[in-house]
Amino acid sequence: MKTVITHADRNGDGRVTRSEFVDGPAPLFDRADRDHDGRLSRDEIAAARDQFEALK
Repeated sequence: MKTVITHADRNGDGRVTRSEFVDGPAPLFDRADRDHDGRLSRDEIAAARDQFEALK
């Protein structure tokens, strides 16, 4: 499993810069974006909300 640092460290220098952090991966968004079109539909948002609620 990749660590957050490994994922965000785009240039591989072992450090995460501000720009790498801000522009880095968005795992919650990516998980919610089920059709991988870069946008969240109402259905995708509802499904993500339901998954989050189930964790409580």
